[in-house]
Amino acid sequence: FPYLCCVCLAAVFSAALQTLNRFLEPALSPIWLNVSMITLLTGGAYFGWGEGAMGAMRWLCAGVLLGGFLQLLVPALALRREGWVPRLDLGRGEPLRQIIALMGPTVFGSAVYLINMSVSQAIGLQVNASSVAVLNLASRLMELPIGVFAVAVTTVVFPLISRYAAAGDWANMATAYRKGMRLILTINVPAAVGLFLLAEPVIRVLFQRGAFTSENVAAMRPVLMVYALGLPFLSFTNIVLRAFYAQRDTVTPVKAAVLSFIVNLSLSLLLMGPLGTLGLAVAGNVATVVQAVYLQVRLARTRDGFGFHHVFRDLGKVLLAAIVMGALVALVWRTWVRLAGTSTPAMLIGLGAVIALGVGAYAIGIWLLRIEGRDDLMALVRRRLKRAEA
Repeated sequence: FPYLCCVCLAAVFSAALQTLNRFLEPALSPIWLNVSMITLLTGGAYFGWGEGAMGAMRWLCAGVLLGGFLQLLVPALALRREGWVPRLDLGRGEPLRQIIALMGPTVFGSAVYLINMSVSQAIGLQVNASSVAVLNLASRLMELPIGVFAVAVTTVVFPLISRYAAAGDWANMATAYRKGMRLILTINVPAAVGLFLLAEPVIRVLFQRGAFTSENVAAMRPVLMVYALGLPFLSFTNIVLRAFYAQRDTVTPVKAAVLSFIVNLSLSLLLMGPLGTLGLAVAGNVATVVQAVYLQVRLARTRDGFGFHHVFRDLGKVLLAAIVMGALVALVWRTWVRLAGTSTPAMLIGLGAVIALGVGAYAIGIWLLRIEGRDDLMALVRRRLKRAEA
């Protein structure tokens, strides 16, 4: 529970750094948590610290607390180097009142995806014993492309469009928004295709061991495939929400969140009977699509330059490159399985090779098709690779 205090302060510090165009420390935040949990949990198991499952659980909790402290400390030190000096201030001035007025609606508007997932899991308890686990694990896999690239794009674009909005420079704000929108689609459309085609081997390599059986793989596969189809819409929602927040419009995101919640709850209750867990995934996807479409339509009506039609041509190129990539990935994967078999080592090697091949083929495709913003995409990939090497 104390982790909540650390991670909330870390979010405030990271937001402050982003306004100063410092993105490295906020981007590293999840790493400290993951490394701390893995290190203490593995160390506890290796050296025999604690007894049984409860001992392992205590070391996992200790890893969470240590990770939260590091998540707080690193951006705080970065802010300190920028000249910030921490001090206690319990005053209730105008800046605090503005934050409180904006925060409530923003929390609900941004968290509706997690709210919908919680609703799906609560309803899933009525479906079967494994429904909640399947939905949770599938959503975790969805967070990989979102966390690696979609959040990175949104993090960089948000301070930019916020500054333009504050200055009333709507033309440049629209340009920055379209660039972010184009990058989101360029990255997440092929990610959705790849995750859809490789759902089964990905699940088998990551999870099929211990209590997770082949029957669980078969149950999770269609759920992950459905979630993969909604990946571009979910990632797109991240940036369109930021466009409203940059204009200090928190009402429209709340309306979209309420609409998404109603759609998800209604379809979940309607589809859980005939489709089971898959019905809950479909309901969540439809709710995400409805939210994304509603937000984009409303945004396009506010000012010129924000319409989705500005990226139609590039979207066509992205779809073409993704389809060609998908056909190549499907062909090569089937050939690999036929030659190497379905053992875990063979599938692990095959997945690595096929994913690398797919990324290379897609990169060549969008380069040959001369998609606008390809240089921005390559720069983003290079920055990610440098950070991974560091």
